[in-house]
Amino acid sequence: MAQLSRTRKLFFGVIVGAVVFAGGEWVAHRMMGPPPPPGMLARISQCKVLVHGATSYLDCQGKQADLRFDTKPSKPRVVFLGGSSVREPHVGGGRVNFPTQIATKMPDVEVLNFGMPGMQAAGVAVLASQLEPIAPDLVVIYSGHNDYNNDVFLGKIGGVKLWMIPVYQWLAKSWAYATLNRGSVPSAHKQRGRGGLIGTQDRTAFDVRASVSSRLESDLSLAVRESPAPVLITTLLRNFSDRPAGVVLEGLPACEGTLPHLGIDGSSARGKAELAQRDCPETSIAHWWAAQAFAEAGQRERAVEAWYASLSSDPVPLRAPPEADRVIREVAKETGAGLVDLEQQLGPVADGRYFVDTLHLSSAGAEAVATSLMPHIQAALGASK
Repeated sequence: MAQLSRTRKLFFGVIVGAVVFAGGEWVAHRMMGPPPPPGMLARISQCKVLVHGATSYLDCQGKQADLRFDTKPSKPRVVFLGGSSVREPHVGGGRVNFPTQIATKMPDVEVLNFGMPGMQAAGVAVLASQLEPIAPDLVVIYSGHNDYNNDVFLGKIGGVKLWMIPVYQWLAKSWAYATLNRGSVPSAHKQRGRGGLIGTQDRTAFDVRASVSSRLESDLSLAVRESPAPVLITTLLRNFSDRPAGVVLEGLPACEGTLPHLGIDGSSARGKAELAQRDCPETSIAHWWAAQAFAEAGQRERAVEAWYASLSSDPVPLRAPPEADRVIREVAKETGAGLVDLEQQLGPVADGRYFVDTLHLSSAGAEAVATSLMPHIQAALGASK
């Protein structure tokens, strides 16, 4: 009887909670209208694989993407998963992405590019779980930047669980989610286009970094486990020549006035480093100019150390911090996935010609990545025969 009583209390508690939740949402919608569109949750369910007999599609947000392919492969099939660094640019305009370059260099392999701008590792995991019907021979994952520079969620969800996707989709339409969402970090594209830097007191990116890294590890591990084919996972590339996006001004009254001078070229890197260290000590821009000065002096180890410090102290992380690469290496080790350590092969002080901005690759960069990946792809496909 005691057990039955507890069960009844739990049941009625759930009912009451659901009623209170629904009532609160109804009042919020009536008073404030629909909640703002979600960030992270939309990306979790952003894309899916649709199979229609002999033909399959990559469908994203209800719109058929420009990718249509035979359900059954006629030659070894490699699927690439990730965000805009994998997907962009589309073929044309004189620049192509690295999966396209691999397809050109390896005509005996079928390359399917399932990268999509804005996709986080959770979305990668969802797609990996849907690949079995199209029978890939290998899955290549380049993912992590978007997990650090998108919406900050205050909930305690450590990683996506596939059974929770419908729940996520439902909750994403609620004010309850919007209340737990701190919003996106400030966009830096317009300011950076004028050579400027964002000065901010907001330390959210640092406060949540450990939880974001934990979620990244969970989601990438899930992607590897759910993949029906062997997985190659890569570390991330970043443009050493591109400045950080933001600077924390807290406790540095002189720094704000100095920022415009640090966001433009002019004097030597050494002079900028001295100015930054004087007025903005131990900030992302001070570390970045120090890295440039060390690189110019041929002191590679000190340049890398300062570069990593700059990435870690940027409050507007348009690119993932070095912590992301540690997570990726750990996931490869723990799951048995193959690791292609691009950060070590082509970086950390990567050639500036490899990028068109903070992290997106130029044709030269895409070719460098393709060249690094090809031997690993060939070895993985050979081992799977």
